Amino acid sequence: MSENKIGCHGQQSFLVVFDFDHTLLECNSDTAIPDHLGLTKQQDELIQRQMQWTNLISTLIGPFTKEELTAAAQAAVTVHPGVVKMLQFLMSVVQHRTDQPAHVAGEIPPIEVCIASDANTHFIEAIVAKHFPFLTLTSLHTNPYCDLRGTDEETPTRKSKLVWYEPEPGHNCSLCCSRGRPHMCKSRIIHRCLKNSKLVDPTIVFVGDGSNDYCPVLNCLRPRDHVFARLDFPLSKDLAIQGGGCCHMRVWKSGDDLLTLFEQVLLKSTYRLPTVVRFGDYAAEEFRYRTLLKRVPQVVRAVISENKEDLSETAVAALSQLANSLEDPHGLVMPLPGQQEPPQWLMNYSRTATFVQTTSDGKGREGEPLERGKKVTWAQIPWLHGEIYMYQLMTLLAHLADSSPVTTTTTTTLLVTPHATHSPVVAFEDRALCVQRQRTVESPVHKETVVADEVDHPAHRTAQRVAPENQFFDPAFLAIPTSAAFIPRVLDIFHESKDKMLNAMLSTRIVPMVDARPWSREDGLEEVLLGMLWGNSVDLSLLQENRDEKLKSLQGAFPPAKQILGNDMKPLSEYVERLARGTSTTAHIDIVLDNAGVELTGDLCFAAWILLHSSCLSVTLHLKSMPFYVSDTTYQDVDRLFAALRSQSSSDACREFVSLLEHHRDVTKRLQLSADACWVSPMEYRDLPPQVVNAFFFTQRLTLPESSDPDALYAPPMPHPEAVQRFAKSALVIFKGDLNFRRLVGDRYWDQRSFFAASQQASDVDATFDALTSFSKCARSAPTLQQAVEDFWPTSVVPLAALRTLKSELTAGVPLDAIDALDADKATRANWRVTGDFAVALFTGPPSTYR
Repeated sequence: MSENKIGCHGQQSFLVVFDFDHTLLECNSDTAIPDHLGLTKQQDELIQRQMQWTNLISTLIGPFTKEELTAAAQAAVTVHPGVVKMLQFLMSVVQHRTDQPAHVAGEIPPIEVCIASDANTHFIEAIVAKHFPFLTLTSLHTNPYCDLRGTDEETPTRKSKLVWYEPEPGHNCSLCCSRGRPHMCKSRIIHRCLKNSKLVDPTIVFVGDGSNDYCPVLNCLRPRDHVFARLDFPLSKDLAIQGGGCCHMRVWKSGDDLLTLFEQVLLKSTYRLPTVVRFGDYAAEEFRYRTLLKRVPQVVRAVISENKEDLSETAVAALSQLANSLEDPHGLVMPLPGQQEPPQWLMNYSRTATFVQTTSDGKGREGEPLERGKKVTWAQIPWLHGEIYMYQLMTLLAHLADSSPVTTTTTTTLLVTPHATHSPVVAFEDRALCVQRQRTVESPVHKETVVADEVDHPAHRTAQRVAPENQFFDPAFLAIPTSAAFIPRVLDIFHESKDKMLNAMLSTRIVPMVDARPWSREDGLEEVLLGMLWGNSVDLSLLQENRDEKLKSLQGAFPPAKQILGNDMKPLSEYVERLARGTSTTAHIDIVLDNAGVELTGDLCFAAWILLHSSCLSVTLHLKSMPFYVSDTTYQDVDRLFAALRSQSSSDACREFVSLLEHHRDVTKRLQLSADACWVSPMEYRDLPPQVVNAFFFTQRLTLPESSDPDALYAPPMPHPEAVQRFAKSALVIFKGDLNFRRLVGDRYWDQRSFFAASQQASDVDATFDALTSFSKCARSAPTLQQAVEDFWPTSVVPLAALRTLKSELTAGVPLDAIDALDADKATRANWRVTGDFAVALFTGPPSTYR
């Protein structure tokens, strides 16, 4: 492969997970090898007994020595030449990156290659040694092989044995256990690979063929990930007939097809995400760094002062420690309660070099990456993920009780973040999560009989057996305190701030908004949409200093239209009106909410307009499941607002408004409130779990090619016929506010303008950007919303809208001429990106069926 073919946009890494039989091989090693040994009849008889498959193969190979099995494995299996070429391509990318200097290696995608198979270590190692001697595996997940010669006193004639990869009594994945003879759960295996990966922000590519490879598509693979399913095998048929999932789906017939697919994904720039922005990537005067050093510590200290009667001494001390660590430019990231280190995925970001600005010459320089074993500072982690993690941590610390160390080993339940379980299968369920035992915590695979989750790379060419205590790279071992370490009730630690904001805005903004009745007028939709947009400027996380004075300044009329820098209000309004006139009984609109108070009122006015002017449309409001980002909306905030509006005895409109919404919430069910944990998780929306995507937004099925045309193999997935109603129900998704916009697009270096001080000269910006993004050559101007989301969201089926006042440096969606004008204006150049005085109302356009 030529060098110029490797270099491309982005610094995206890839975690590649292969099945083995019928994927890397042209046969099933568990049948080909027994057949070679003359055991076909005996194997058929054991199959009739319905034995668990690993025990069945273990029974067959018992009389054979390791050497005999090695010879059989290397002689019995067949490999497609294209598979060899494909693996050589992957290894060439790994090797090319290793051999190059940093400025060249950064253009090559980091890759880890793993195998997850229901075969066994010995079969796989023997076959790899014969057919793929060049292959370097990061980890091997399969059933362990044991050489019993001289060790089995009960049956001295037994020379070999297999042990099931999953410990007794096995995993609890209902999908993988539904076939009577349970297989390994590959969702959990991919989770283990992610948990122990040294990659930063990896995209998963899963390659499989069998029905037991279906589980990751439904439970694990995110919209950004890929599944390559072998054509005419059970996995491709399941994806075509049953559908489901939200990842990219492709099919292949031979190793040559796989090579083409990997070249497309690894080398295509649209799959290579731009570099993530971190707190300390640039200069101390930047907004995000001031956020870390000043604004967020103020939020923490406000929580302490406003919740004195509810917080324990332990909680106050922990929160004070958190505030101090944030105010220190070299402050260390605190772990979650009960853990020794921050989550591994978060720590991985610190392993790459930061970009800092020197004070002497004002030019950028590249900092040194953190050495393994050293502690991680807040400035070294991504802004978006780190800020969300900090708010989750703050909430947990606030619930600590004054108690002695807990020694009980009983399991308990507590509202915790996905960090505490790291499980893609259960972490996002809409319920409290089970917390594992303290001190006696054992991971699901922390057993002597299990192959290591991690293998030193690249020193070892195949998986190595290691002691159980060394199996996990994460030093935290998922140790979470039991419920006795926490107070028994859940606090809304921001309730006092929210109450003050609600009282300050009730008579000046909230009641007048409802009394004006745009929600009841047929021609009131545009006014309602403006209320949804500009309500986002009332954000308590930005009002920690001089709060009362700033709240008064937000009590006036809407800003002029010219301050909506990217303005798709008209096409959005026209599309919503068209939906309202429709007759579909399944049409549905989802709104991912942001702030309580004024903004929530605007969102409810939109819901009320829909409920009054459409006989079929329903609305789901997606709330936060825990107190979050100071003024983010929870169930309690909806109740507070309804109570405040009902108390307005002089306003008939307020009472009618609340009655309308409560009727449709409680009686007709056309207004639904949902609070999934994913909305408070530290992730971009390209990382949404498939359960959430399929439940609310879209599902899909694989359309199998009808011809032998090779190009047909790479056609994108189409809507599942049985899921058309689900698509129609998600007729529009509206993401509200700055945080949701950042999670939708990503705090990434999409362009040269978003994350640099406007006061710099253009030449300095260009030079600094080139230095910072030497590993990620990006566009000169920001992408449109459509361009930023098109590789993980099917906007032609489920359109998106983003209503946001600008309160962070991300300028995606703002026209370049508007950026130039605001940067040139002395009155605005310093802070127009972060004050909430300007906004964008972006819409990807109606679905293809409306065009």
